[in-house]
Amino acid sequence: GKENETQKTISPFLGLGDLPVKQEQFPLQLDAARGGHLLIFGSAGSGKSTLLRTLVSSIALTHSPSDAQIYVLDFGGQSALKLLELFPHVGAVATRLETERAERLVQLIQAEVGRRNNLLRAMRVDSWVDYNAVVPDDQQLPALFLLIDGFKDFKQSFENEFIDGVSSLVSGGQAAGLSLIISASLQNDLPNDLFANINLRLSFNQADPTEYYRI
Repeated sequence: GKENETQKTISPFLGLGDLPVKQEQFPLQLDAARGGHLLIFGSAGSGKSTLLRTLVSSIALTHSPSDAQIYVLDFGGQSALKLLELFPHVGAVATRLETERAERLVQLIQAEVGRRNNLLRAMRVDSWVDYNAVVPDDQQLPALFLLIDGFKDFKQSFENEFIDGVSSLVSGGQAAGLSLIISASLQNDLPNDLFANINLRLSFNQADPTEYYRI
């Protein structure tokens, strides 16, 4: 048998949920069993980037870099995620001023997802977790996380075809162990197919109350 426990899905900590009516607080975690992808909405300054920093810190403090690899596209207003590069788990943080680097980073993720899907087919297994259950420790596949902060500006920086490729990672990357975590102000900031294919959504404060119903 293997010395290490088989790689399982990772459910990072997002923060504390608060139910004032019941005077209860509870840990809020990303539910990998529901696909692992997450959309985060909220007006400027509402806490989206803070949540993303918490998520990455949670992974880094509870798992080794061999368990999880994280890539970040920081297109938010303040480049608030650049410091995350200090974690050994974080392969790269590309900002809005580094569009060529951001493009290469996405292409790297797409190539890795393709490589992993080929491995799954060759081993005749359905997912990266099943793959890790049957290969030696030194061939284990780490969980992959791609964070995109400020999707509206990200979308405006690239051609539609490139954005379509990012959207296709939602369905194509799931079996390969990819979780896509995306922040935006409004539902309209996202392509319709991307929004429709991610059913786990959080929203911070919205200036327009009707936006909660769209999300």
